[in-house]
Amino acid sequence: HFDCTEGERKCEDENTDGTKEYSCSTDGLCLGVSFQGFPAGEGNKDRSRPSLGLNGPAQVQIVQGDAYTRCSPAQLETGKPCDWGARALDSVQGDLAGRIKATCFLESIQG
Repeated sequence: HFDCTEGERKCEDENTDGTKEYSCSTDGLCLGVSFQGFPAGEGNKDRSRPSLGLNGPAQVQIVQGDAYTRCSPAQLETGKPCDWGARALDSVQGDLAGRIKATCFLESIQG
């Protein structure tokens, strides 16, 4: 059992040795062991957080057994559920979208 403070969620991260590590989000963001922090140096005095956002909906419904992958143009045209990606902009480092790591943690719902 893993409890996070109100407004935060459980995060899962994989260590370099393949083991899983769990933590709570910070301001809604899962940083985990893969977050390397801010680079040192005189040119990085701005320590503000990057601007993060989703390119598509925050929630999607997927039929059990169907694939959920990054969107292709065909999927966007048909409306089939797919991952639209995200954007991340930093005032010092610029566009960080290529450094976004998508993770997923599923909890089974028993009813």
